[in-house]
Amino acid sequence: MGELIDAAVGFPGVVLSSALAVVVCFWLLVAVGAGRVDSFDEDADLGAVGLGGVPVSVAVSLLTCTGWAVSLAGTLAVARTGWTGLAHAAGDMGVLVVSVLVAWGVTRALAPALARAFRERTPGPVPRDGGGAILYACDDTGASFTDERAPEADGIGSVPEADGPRAAPDATPPAAPADDNWPHADCA
Repeated sequence: MGELIDAAVGFPGVVLSSALAVVVCFWLLVAVGAGRVDSFDEDADLGAVGLGGVPVSVAVSLLTCTGWAVSLAGTLAVARTGWTGLAHAAGDMGVLVVSVLVAWGVTRALAPALARAFRERTPGPVPRDGGGAILYACDDTGASFTDERAPEADGIGSVPEADGPRAAPDATPPAAPADDNWPHADCA
C-alpha cells in the first residue's frame, strides 16, 4: 500500500493525481447540484479533436482517470527496475508521456459510444406527422420552454395542458412584421 501511495504522490503520478483530485471535486459538486455535467461545453469544442458529442467534463474525466491508472502502473514498474539517476528520470518522463497517450487513445476510442449514449439521453425537437414544429423560447424571467405549433387553420398551435388533452390557447400571440421570425428568444 505504501508503494502505491508513493507512486501516486511522486513524479510523474502527482501530475495526474492532482488532475484526478480536481475531477473528483467537480463530480462531487455535480452530485450535490452545484454544477452541471455540461458546464464547460460552451467553452470548448471537442469536435476539433475527435471527441465531438461528448460533454467536456466526461471526456476530461475519462482521460484523467485512465491516465492516472496507467501512470501508477508505469511508476510502479519503473520503481521495480532498480534504475537510478538519469535512467530513472527518463523512465519517469516516458511513463508520463505514455500514460497521457494511452489515456488519449482510450478516450478517443470510447468517444463514439459515449456520444451515442448522450445523444439518446437528450431528446431533440421531433415534429409531428402534421408537419408542426417545436419552438424554443424564454419567458421574461429567463426560464426556457417549448411551444409546439401545429399547422392549424387559425395559425395558432395547440399547447399541452399539464393534466390532460390539448386545448387551443385563449390569446393570440402579438403580431410581428412578415419578415420577422417570431418568437424572439434570448435565454443568455
